[in-house]
Amino acid sequence: IPARIDADKSKYDPYLTWSINDFSSKTITPSIVHGSAAPEGFVTSLNDAINILIATGNVKNARKSIIWACEDAGIITD
Repeated sequence: IPARIDADKSKYDPYLTWSINDFSSKTITPSIVHGSAAPEGFVTSLNDAINILIATGNVKNARKSIIWACEDAGIITD
């Protein structure tokens, strides 16, 4: 869909027209991946933990790393 809100909708197929209308009427949900839902330090630590999980398959260590990332970012305290 176009980035501009004044684009001519008649130039788009039915699905894209629906998408334009839907996007303009809904609340946008922040995304960790796109940097709008969590601090950058947390995102980096989360990505590191996920990459280590994929490489090692060690769920226990990944869980521990994610909890530490949350604590460091102030998302959880314990």
